Amino acid sequence: MTATPSSGPNGNGWYTAPFSVSYSGTDATSGVAGCSADDSYSGPDTSAGSLSGSCTDNAGNSASAPYTFKYDATAPSVTVSADRPADANGWYNHTVTFSAAGTDATSGIDSCQSSAYSGPDSATASAARSCTDLAGNTASDSLAFQYDAPAPTLNPSVSPNPVVLNAPASAAPGASDATAGLASAACGTVDTSSVGSHSVACTATDNAGNQASASASYSVIYAAGGSCLGSPGHQILQPVNANWSVDLSVFKQGSTVPAKFRVCDANGVSIGTAGVVTKFALVQKLTLAGSETIDEAVVATTPDTAFRWSATDQQWIFNIGTKNLKAGATYVY
Repeated sequence: MTATPSSGPNGNGWYTAPFSVSYSGTDATSGVAGCSADDSYSGPDTSAGSLSGSCTDNAGNSASAPYTFKYDATAPSVTVSADRPADANGWYNHTVTFSAAGTDATSGIDSCQSSAYSGPDSATASAARSCTDLAGNTASDSLAFQYDAPAPTLNPSVSPNPVVLNAPASAAPGASDATAGLASAACGTVDTSSVGSHSVACTATDNAGNQASASASYSVIYAAGGSCLGSPGHQILQPVNANWSVDLSVFKQGSTVPAKFRVCDANGVSIGTAGVVTKFALVQKLTLAGSETIDEAVVATTPDTAFRWSATDQQWIFNIGTKNLKAGATYVY
């Protein structure tokens, strides 16, 4: 006698859908009188299922044949999780692996998906992974997450720039972040205590924990105009006229001509710091015959060899010696 299923199980020996079993037999002497009607099965899930039928010959002899099977029509239970916690504020900022884990009460788990995620950036990302049981049933789960790998952008600046010596100034980071948004952004203190080129460092951190830094360059200068201790700042003072092209300063040959000037900071304080004067030279000689462009050291009356700071007058001074200069000529310094 034979029990024949309407379909076979999968490669692991499991059924996942209803099937039927038919029974047939042979008898060499009296012949078969009849066999059991077909059986069908649609559950419950079992790892030790059995159906049985019988056949009877015309002599009244009976025989039976069982059909054993495994049946699992239920998909596994699946949960997706990350291989590590978020980097900051619920955000991931570098590659993270999402894996599915499953349980199956009857046939057991055959395989589960696991793969890494490294973009694109998104505040509403989702990782879907699945598991398959030994019977071939598959189920999936998904996990929502936030991902932002790029650092914030910085475009720092200093205002005002240039800034007058000892004047207040501020630095702005000019930061932005397209996905996670900024958690913080700041710049250091702008130092205006010395003249020259400077820079200030700025940093920014986004909500995903990504950090960026950049520097803003700025210049500190002396006050270019206005009053400096009651005199015009940043220009030649009397007895030399400031606008020589309009109002020439005329002196007796052989006399000593004091060249004086002041530079101030933002508070109107006259500056006597060493290095204020970087160069003082004779650059042009004008006569009726024409002009001559030159660049040479200035002849000074002892003891001056360079501009010096007068603490008493709070000004810079250089005594120009005119003994060797030609009468009737104009000299430009």
